[in-house]
Amino acid sequence: MDRRDLDFKDLDALATDVQGLHDNGYEKAGKWDLAQTCEHLTTAMVQSMDGFSFQGPWLVRKVIGPLFFKRLTKTRKIKAGINAPPGFVFEPGDDPASAVDQFQQTLARVKQHQGDFQPHPIFGRLSPDQMRRFHLIHNAHHLSFLIPR
Repeated sequence: MDRRDLDFKDLDALATDVQGLHDNGYEKAGKWDLAQTCEHLTTAMVQSMDGFSFQGPWLVRKVIGPLFFKRLTKTRKIKAGINAPPGFVFEPGDDPASAVDQFQQTLARVKQHQGDFQPHPIFGRLSPDQMRRFHLIHNAHHLSFLIPR
């Protein structure tokens, strides 16, 4: 099964997509189910506000990461097959309703977040607009593996 081609333009479209997957069902084109995907994405969003649990090497954050971020925002795509760091991967079988609820609450928090976000462990310091754009691209990447029924 092929992945979806997703490109969220705003956080509301993202919220609607996740709720639709939960309400109407989906097929997996990858390894993670909806709960795992939501838990991963929720963790990334929470840590962008509260502080990340890891940090990339200085050279990556200051030189390589910003160049990669520029390319990422131009293409709006993340290549499949990049391993998530420890603490960002969850076991299958968790309650999807709870995971979706946590995701939606966290997404609302990202939307309402005032001020700066925490420095990204790879891209370094991003403006609030850049961090929200990253979340849209990152979410689209993972949700592209879940195909609505």
